[in-house]
Amino acid sequence: MVEVLCETITGRLVTAREIAEKIDGAEVAALIERPVRAEVGRIVREIMPEYQPTLWHLLPPVAQDLVVERVQDASPDVVVRITEAIAENIDDLFDLQEMVTAEFLADPDTLESMFLDVGRREFAFIRRSGLVFGFCIGLVQLAVWALFRNPYVMPLFGLFTGWFTDWAALRLIFNPKEPKRYLGVITWQGLFLKHRIPVSQEYGTLIATRVLTSDRLMRGVFTARSRSKW
Repeated sequence: MVEVLCETITGRLVTAREIAEKIDGAEVAALIERPVRAEVGRIVREIMPEYQPTLWHLLPPVAQDLVVERVQDASPDVVVRITEAIAENIDDLFDLQEMVTAEFLADPDTLESMFLDVGRREFAFIRRSGLVFGFCIGLVQLAVWALFRNPYVMPLFGLFTGWFTDWAALRLIFNPKEPKRYLGVITWQGLFLKHRIPVSQEYGTLIATRVLTSDRLMRGVFTARSRSKW
């Protein structure tokens, strides 16, 4: 089930490159400017004594602060270049299908919500149609039992009822693809297709808020195994 969902999402709906192309490097740099400046300042003061100990210790504190500030001022441009490089090489760095699969497997509630929330109309129809079909078949079963009193009537009708009600409900949910008139008065279209607009909206909202979130995508980019041969 997860494989089918992932293939639908990453094979037909969205690709890693399409997601990466929507990322604005300048906007990313602006959003993380404060923590980046703080981290850059810490890193510069940590590595300068290691790589240029003599020069660094000869500089007065004011000069050291100027060096740190110069590197901090250059950090937004570096963030932009890194973001652009990631977007350009996203297919080598990141496997969107692997990430989506991992998220579904790590959070079974998401998969459950997908079926229960997105398919709630269809599940309600299956319950109601099972009641109607079962009642009608039960009347036939009652008549057959009254006529033949055969002990095989009950189990055979039980098997038939279980199979037929599920088969008929599923057929009515997914068929026909387009509205079709029956007997000149009844128009019917598969319920799932009839409700495809709200279903698509709910499906998209669930994926956007529980699977393809920005934090999960960024974690996937920086923790995924590289797909590049190099």
